[in-house]
This record gives sequence, structure tokens and C-alpha cells, in this order.
Amino acid sequence: PRELLAISGDIRKKMKDMVTARRVPVTASVVQDTLYTNITAPDTSDLVVAVDAAPLRIVEGILDGRIAAECLLDQGSSIVAMRRDVWEKLGNPLHSERVIHMESSHGTIAPTLGLIKNFPLQIGPCTFHVQMQVADTLPCEVLVGRPFFMLTGSQTIDHPHGAQDLILNDPNTGERIIVPTKERIPIRKNLKLQKMHPDF
Repeated sequence: PRELLAISGDIRKKMKDMVTARRVPVTASVVQDTLYTNITAPDTSDLVVAVDAAPLRIVEGILDGRIAAECLLDQGSSIVAMRRDVWEKLGNPLHSERVIHMESSHGTIAPTLGLIKNFPLQIGPCTFHVQMQVADTLPCEVLVGRPFFMLTGSQTIDHPHGAQDLILNDPNTGERIIVPTKERIPIRKNLKLQKMHPDF
């Protein structure tokens, strides 16, 4: 090969072209391989699983010893509050300077109307004194949030069929009670029931 390259210039040129490194544009080619596997779903017939969704729970409370109201238990709420129409029935004076801003589940923020200090909320035989905010719109008559659970050192016992019991400690008397909760019926569903059964 050395003698051949020494004799012929054309061969030298072609050989040089063949062995010289060059930059060439790269064309990306996507190769899609399909992997076929025989996947058998595991048998889950005996598996115990959670339900898709579960309704919130309520307890019945007596407000200021006068009015019975449904109290929605919500550990995700940072306040205890009552709806404006319930407050108007009670007529308790309001500290309008103690307004806080509430953020709803869909992100809107609205101020409360004010605060009723040391408001007596009776559940079962025990009366608990809470700082009760009053709000224009609430999805319930009374919203029982974290301040109440902190005050009572409460515990919840949830049962597989959906029932729930609430254990409450009265910080003033030391009394310990267990209160059964009820399923909360959404407002729209409640209105439909009332239309179907006017005496409901």
C-alpha cells in the first residue's frame, strides 16, 4: 500500500478523504420499540381498601343555651364560626374590631363580621367556651374548627362502616364524654328532600 500510494496521487487523495475525520450534521432518528409483555393483574378480591370519598360529620350543639344547631366538624378549619342568620336569631353583641379574613376552599378571601368572646357551645352535657366568629356565608350553621379540638383535647374514633365517635374532655370540669356524630347531608340534597317531603 505504501508503494501504491507513492506512485498514484489520485489514490492518495481518495485514501486521505476516507480516513480524515469530518464534522457532519446529525439527523436525530427516533426508534420506538414496543415491548409486549404478558401482564396479569393481581387478584384483589380479598383486599380491604378505602372508599372513594366519605362525607363530613356533624354533631348537634346548643348555642348560648337557647338554639340547637348543626355543628360541622372540620379539622382543616382554623376558626370556630357561625353563620350570620344564626347569629341574628341569637342577637348576641359582636366585637366588630375582631375581624379576621377567611380563605375558602376555592381560594376567595372574605372578612368575618366580628367575634363573640367566650361563647358557650354545649355539646352533650358539657359546655365549652369558644371564640366564635360570625361570617356572612358558611356551608353550615356552625363550623367547628381546630380551636375547639385543641380546647377539648378531642379524639375521633372512626369505624369501617362510616360511623364516627368524638371523645371530648371538658377542661373546666375534667369530665370526659363520648359523642356520636352524624353524617352531614349536603344543603342541595337537603332541599330536594324537603321538596319531596314538605313535613321533613
